[in-house]
Amino acid sequence: MKKVILLVLLAFSLNMAFSQMVTDVARKKFTFGFGLFSDIWMNVPDNIKARTINQGTTVWGTYNFPFGKSNFSFAAGLGINSHNLYGNFLVNHRNDSIFFDKIADTTKYKRSKLSLTYLDIPIEFRLTTKYKLLFAIGFKAGLIVNSHTKYVGNNYMTGSDQAKIRVKYRDVKNLEKYHYGPTLRIGYKWINVFGYYSLSSVFNKGKSPEITPITVGILLSSY
Repeated sequence: MKKVILLVLLAFSLNMAFSQMVTDVARKKFTFGFGLFSDIWMNVPDNIKARTINQGTTVWGTYNFPFGKSNFSFAAGLGINSHNLYGNFLVNHRNDSIFFDKIADTTKYKRSKLSLTYLDIPIEFRLTTKYKLLFAIGFKAGLIVNSHTKYVGNNYMTGSDQAKIRVKYRDVKNLEKYHYGPTLRIGYKWINVFGYYSLSSVFNKGKSPEITPITVGILLSSY
């Protein structure tokens, strides 16, 4: 929680500094944002339980194309998004397939998660009113650039309370290279709520769970 609060304060400070430094012309051309979100994971295997809050972060910037002197504009840019799935599972690769194996109820652990990072290209159609209200509908597509699993807790192989371990595996197998889906954003001045609905599965179909995230979060952005 302390890390989250610090990130929010840092993003707010950077946003205020940016707004004071740039000219009105530059502010209209470029938009930068930092956000915190939670993923609601769909199609999680029945044998495991996902955590209710699966926190993630997003950072992005867009170049804006206004439609004349109207309140409408189009924007395109780049972003980095980090998604997490926490739960009582271990991600294992067997026989060219991915399995979510449940952690034994007798094993005490602090954290177990799947983490995915994407480089995205977002686009948006925006309406900004004279009252500084923002309504934006868009779409984004991205390439996965990093993946890993992480476990912190007792040794799940022996069940020993004396053997605390921290295990991290990089480059998770059977991941789809790309993800994509529609986005929605509503805000006032520099604070926004946003959502993303993934139309693509995280893993390759056929040999892995077809899990997909629905993302809901809060975004701080220049305006």
